[in-house]
Formats: sequence, structure tokens, C-alpha cells
Amino acid sequence: MPPLWSSACRPPGLDLGKAFRFVRDDVLKTTGNTQEPYVYGSLGGDDVALVPAKPTVTGPQANPESEIRRDYELALQIGTRDVWSSFINRYPSGFYTDLAMGQLSKIVAEEARAAAAEKAKQAEDEKARLASERAKTVEQEKAAAVAKAAEDARIAAEKAKQIEEAKAAAAKQRRKDADPLQHDRLPAGNARLSHCYREEFHGLRETIRSVQLSRGRDAISA
Repeated sequence: MPPLWSSACRPPGLDLGKAFRFVRDDVLKTTGNTQEPYVYGSLGGDDVALVPAKPTVTGPQANPESEIRRDYELALQIGTRDVWSSFINRYPSGFYTDLAMGQLSKIVAEEARAAAAEKAKQAEDEKARLASERAKTVEQEKAAAVAKAAEDARIAAEKAKQIEEAKAAAAKQRRKDADPLQHDRLPAGNARLSHCYREEFHGLRETIRSVQLSRGRDAISA
């Protein structure tokens, strides 16, 4: 036969009279109502427990807002986006949740302001860089133009010198040709020298013709 005094009949603080009644019910059930125990006794009005009840803790009830406030103050000390997002996820509504949302909005606004300022600074730096490069390019173009003008002037001066030398040589030769007697009185050596002058004159004349043709082509190209 299974035990009649089961652990279910012995909860902490259960009165002894009620425990006896639980035993009576177990006996009837177990014997098929063939046996019924009776209880005889004289007990007072106070409860008598076989297993003492656990003492009840008395004191002020815990305020649920206290824990939320403590978490809010801790999040306020850290003050990061992740911490405020975690707080709002844990406490979706309430007074401190509204305060946390305000703190998170301030962080988001500050991040947006900082990002805009950084973007504006980068734009200004890029603008200054492009302006510097343009100024450098302009200076290089000016220097190249000055160098080209100087080279053109040198070439023109060389051509002018060659032309003047050719003119002087031609004028000298004309003076010699205008005095044939002086040419006849020249010794044989001087005659050979005069022949050399004539050859030089013809060479200069060809040079003058080449320079004039070159200037004509330059004028047409311009």
C-alpha cells in the first residue's frame, strides 16, 4: 500500500486538522471506501502546522520605476547612441523612455552636424586645391609664352643680321663692279681674291633669297 501521508499533504504552514482530513481522504480512496479513519482530539483555535510556514518578508514594496531610473542614470553617464538604443529597447515606453529618446535625438543631430561640417571642409579643401592647380597652370602657360616670344625674337634677330650682312656684301660688290679699271690693275693674287669675293657674293645672295622666302612663308602662315 502506498504511503498515506504523502508530501502533498505536508506543505509549509498546513494546519494539523486539515492534514488529518487529507489522510482520511487518502484512506477512503485507497481502501475503496471500506475503511474510514476518525479523528478525536481537542485542539484550540490556533493553527498547528507540522511543517512551519516560511516567514513572510514584510517591508516597503519595490518600486518598478527605481530600476528604470537607475538604468537611465547609468545610460546618462555613458551617453552613447548604442546605450540609449539599448535602454529604449528594454523599456519601450514610459517617462524615462521619453527622456532617453530625447538624448538619442540629440546625439543623432550632433552626428549629422559633424558630418555636414566635415563634408563642407572637404569641399573647401578641394576648391582650394583646384584653384591652386589652375593658378599653377596659368603661370606655366605664361612662362611658356614668354619663352616662345624670346625664341621668336632671337630667330628674327638672326635673320635680320644675315640680311644686313648680305646687303653690305652686295653693296661692296657693286662698288667693285662699278670700277672695272681698278679691277684690271689688281695683281694676279688680288684677281683671285676678287673671284672669291664674287663667289661669296653669290652665296650671300642665295642666303638673302632663302631668308626672304622663309619670311614670306611665315607671313602667309601668320
